[in-house]
Amino acid sequence: MRISIIVGLIFFTTMSWAEDITGTGHGISSEHLPSQAVVNLSGTVLEKGTKKILDGVTIYIKETNQQANTDKNGWFSLDVRPGTYTIIIPLPGYDKFEETVKPAADQSTGPYTFRLTPLIVNPYKIVVRSKKKRTAVSSQTISIEEASMTPGSNRDVLNVVSNMPGVASVSAFGGYGSGLVIRGSSSDDSSFFIDDHEIPLMYHFGGLESVIEPELVESIDYDAGGFSPEYGETIGGVVALKLKEPRTDRFGGYVNVSLLSSSIMIEGPVSEKSSAAFSFKRGFIDIYTRIAMDIEEDLKDEVKFLEYPKYSDASFIFSHAFSKKNTFKLVVISAFENSEVIISDEDVSSRISNRISQDLTFSMFMAEWYFKRGKWSSVFSPMIGFDRLDIDAGTRAYFVLKQDPLNFSEKIDFDMTDNQKIRFGGRLKLDRIRLNSSLWSRGKEGEAYHNSYENEINADNDGRLFTPSFYIMDQVTMGPWMVIPGVHALYDGHTEHGYIDPRLLAKYAWSESLTLKGALGLYSKTPPLDECTEPWGTEKLKPERSVHTVCGLEYTFTDAISLDVQGYYKRLYDMVVRIDENDPTIYDNEGQGRIYGAEIFLNHRQTDRFFGWISYSWSVSRRTDADDGERYYSIDIPNNLRAVASYKLNRNWTIGAKYTYASGTPYTDLLNVETVYDVDNDEYIPLYTGPVNNKRLKGHHQLDVRIDKMWIFDTYVLSAYLDVRNVLRQKIYIDKDYNADYTESENQESLESVIPFIFLGMKIIF
Repeated sequence: MRISIIVGLIFFTTMSWAEDITGTGHGISSEHLPSQAVVNLSGTVLEKGTKKILDGVTIYIKETNQQANTDKNGWFSLDVRPGTYTIIIPLPGYDKFEETVKPAADQSTGPYTFRLTPLIVNPYKIVVRSKKKRTAVSSQTISIEEASMTPGSNRDVLNVVSNMPGVASVSAFGGYGSGLVIRGSSSDDSSFFIDDHEIPLMYHFGGLESVIEPELVESIDYDAGGFSPEYGETIGGVVALKLKEPRTDRFGGYVNVSLLSSSIMIEGPVSEKSSAAFSFKRGFIDIYTRIAMDIEEDLKDEVKFLEYPKYSDASFIFSHAFSKKNTFKLVVISAFENSEVIISDEDVSSRISNRISQDLTFSMFMAEWYFKRGKWSSVFSPMIGFDRLDIDAGTRAYFVLKQDPLNFSEKIDFDMTDNQKIRFGGRLKLDRIRLNSSLWSRGKEGEAYHNSYENEINADNDGRLFTPSFYIMDQVTMGPWMVIPGVHALYDGHTEHGYIDPRLLAKYAWSESLTLKGALGLYSKTPPLDECTEPWGTEKLKPERSVHTVCGLEYTFTDAISLDVQGYYKRLYDMVVRIDENDPTIYDNEGQGRIYGAEIFLNHRQTDRFFGWISYSWSVSRRTDADDGERYYSIDIPNNLRAVASYKLNRNWTIGAKYTYASGTPYTDLLNVETVYDVDNDEYIPLYTGPVNNKRLKGHHQLDVRIDKMWIFDTYVLSAYLDVRNVLRQKIYIDKDYNADYTESENQESLESVIPFIFLGMKIIF
């Protein structure tokens, strides 16, 4: 009996010793060994360059066959005897990792950091969302990497929207103004949101560069028409930017230096439940202007800059999670522009002096509180802003605007059942506006010629705006059907008018791959302040209205490839137009119009190596002003084709290209028309009473290319990019120029036709 006990103890001790040597992969007990016989081999596993934590990764020790898995922090731990070991980490999507280590008994060699090199580098933080049914009929969502890597965009997250179906252009340098032309509607007829609040300025200097750094944006939602009752005050389309939550795992960011501007962004945790991000950008247009003035001596006789044009912007995001269902976010966005110039005496008139200055600043402070309990969820967001615009061109030509918006937004979701969801909410705008100006009336859409000197308008106004709105929508799913009826209502205290817009969206899942869809609704918008405010315009104008009819289909070929085909018809009525030829401040709701077209969008969503799409839009936009005959909109572009492709050749190189064809825009031919001479202002004034927009400019082709090169270091990624617009130097005509007495004319070219738009930059991501 004693012999059996002794044999058993020997066997048990031997097995324990063997287990201590080979290990289990989760840390090894060494209580039976002298301390110098066991050392701890531990550390973290990260992605090389981006420092991304790699959790759930298996680490192997070749000599002992031990293994361990990393935890959520990338940490692993193994107990081994002192010696030399080969660490092997095989992981799909990464180069095979193999490194020799020699852990010391005194722990002087640890802990270790193993960095795995990815086959494809993606420095952007990937936000994983649960798959939800898309409820909108004409919407597209753009990821941050697609927006930043699209050729010709120069990392501009808003520029990429111009490549979506139904959009003509986004840049003043392309000739269509500083906003988006969505389905034939002017930029003033569309709305631009950042986290449920409209932003007063999207671009510096009318289209040069957006005021938001791309890495602060989580996604861009673009809705061309027939959108849900959630949005009001627009008869065109909607572009909504969703700002991201700052990262919580570690501090990181980037420094970007290009020929156009330089910027920096830093983000990371500030406490266990809080994180923050900050960005700053400074443009270099003042430097280039100074260089151009030094090179072109003739310019010094025409223009002298007292303050070279410059711009900058800054953004700040703070996020705090009380819990997963109770979060708070604070956002601050500011932008600044200014310039001052002395022009030659030849350009001076009785209204304009030889000294012109412009100062623009805006700041907006937004908060967002998200709360969820049971079937209810709420997003409450207040916003306060400070906007200033000061243009000074003399004692009879100045414009000083101070606007302090105070807005509130509330959005509530209630999941009644698995098949029914109600969303309702509202917005309240309380703006204070202070205006002091001496100017002339603005030219309006389609006017062949507008004499700026025939009237002088002096204003010294101090007022408040009161605009409450409310919406409700009911999303009901019945088998293959999804139906969303709803209504949007608004009251404008300034014009003392309101509207109620009923809307209906529907989708029918014909099969797993094919979905039919349609939308019908009424959309309204209050007139711009210069049209409905005395002395600039006419008081108490009614809202402009539009009926959207949309039908189409979605077909999914694979998880990455899809097709979207849509047709639409928009009827516009109660459009605000001038009705008195002798008084440009008299307006009425006598205009009407119609816009119709079709769109095809073949999309390959972003994968590890490739993204791209082909977008074709056919559109006709016509309108009638008061008693005049029907004419084309000045921004009517019948054919618009965009083809975008971006491919990662390997982990270091990415190439991309974008091809564009767009029809020319209409114009009114004033060549050799009768004129009268204005002696006071030394100007010929054309006397034209013929048809408006009776001719069309020539269409254009454009090819943009982009090349990216990355270098991966242990703790950062260095990238260089070359982004070139219009590499084939095609002529892009945007208008007609005439000599002084309108006896000669020539095509006016866009800036992209005259100056090579070459964006070259370097970026360090850490």
